[in-house]
Amino acid sequence: MALRSVSRRHAELGFAVALVAAAGFLFLQAADYPGVTGSYPRTLSILLGIGGLLMLVRTLRQHNPDDEQPLFERPGRVYLGAAAVLLYIAAVSYIGYLIPSLVLGIAVPYALGYRNMRHSALVVTATLAFIVLVFVVALQRPIPRDLLDPLLAVLR
Repeated sequence: MALRSVSRRHAELGFAVALVAAAGFLFLQAADYPGVTGSYPRTLSILLGIGGLLMLVRTLRQHNPDDEQPLFERPGRVYLGAAAVLLYIAAVSYIGYLIPSLVLGIAVPYALGYRNMRHSALVVTATLAFIVLVFVVALQRPIPRDLLDPLLAVLR
């Protein structure tokens, strides 16, 4: 069974409903803030809710032929990329920052159709080296614990 992508219209409706729901949730959460400190988050949540309602009304009132086009041409790859991001978030807690970032930086472009592995590995490695040099060496700020911490200790 092939994975089907939702249509643009369904995605916009779902996103509008999610915005309104998030705005309501955030508005209720801001009520717990003491004194006037909740007024700014409440104002932002009201604006978010208004934007979501406007998007919902616009999507329901207008109907273009393009609205029924699939949102993603290859939904399987998009779902695979989303799963990789979720696994990355979980892996950072257990393995650390560097190794999961390297794997994610190579795996996601590959899953989405980019096949130049050498280029991906080079770009991701250079980016991670830059992050380590800036944060660990220059700014002396910690990055999340990593299996590679013994190697990073040499740089500190």
